[in-house]
Amino acid sequence: MPIAEARVHTDRSSRYLVQLCRHAGKMGRHGRVDVQWSDTRGTLTIDGDTCTLLALPDALLLRAEAADEPGLARIQELITANLRRFSTRDPLTVRWHRGDTPAEAAPTPTRRHRRPWTVPLVVLAVLAVAAHVLLGSAALAAPAWAGWLADAVLVLLLLKAALVGLGYLTHRLRTRATR
Repeated sequence: MPIAEARVHTDRSSRYLVQLCRHAGKMGRHGRVDVQWSDTRGTLTIDGDTCTLLALPDALLLRAEAADEPGLARIQELITANLRRFSTRDPLTVRWHRGDTPAEAAPTPTRRHRRPWTVPLVVLAVLAVAAHVLLGSAALAAPAWAGWLADAVLVLLLLKAALVGLGYLTHRLRTRATR
C-alpha cells in the first residue's frame, strides 16, 4: 500500500483542516466520500483511498494512503489543489514525499531566498554613501568648488530616486506576475 506524507507550514492549520473536511463532506453526498473531523484531526476517505490530517500549531500534517499508485496520485492532487485554492491570500506549499522518508527530511522552506540583485544593491548603496562623504569633505576643504559639488549632489539624488523608482516598479511587476 503506497503512502505519502506532507508537512504544510501554516499558523492556520486548524482552519484549513476544517475547511478541507467540510468541502469534502459536501462532496460526500454523492456517496464516494466519507469524512470525519474535529478542529485538530480529520480523515477523508475517497473511493477507498485515505488522507489523514493533523493540525499542529505551526503546520498541517497530511498522510495519504491508497491501494495503488494511481489512487495515491489522485488523492494527493485532490488535497493539494484544494489547499492551494483555499489559501489564495497566503499561498500554502504542499510537498509530498514517500511515507518511508521522515517528514523532517523533506525540503521545507524556512525563509525566502535572497534575491539575486540584493548584493549589487547593497554595494551600490555603500558607494552612494562613500560618494556623499567624499563630496562633503571636498566641499569643506575647497569652498571654490561649492557650485560644482552642489550639482554633483543633485545628480546623485536624481540617480538614487530613479534607481529606487525602478526597483519599486520591478517589484510591483513581479508581484503581479506571481498572482
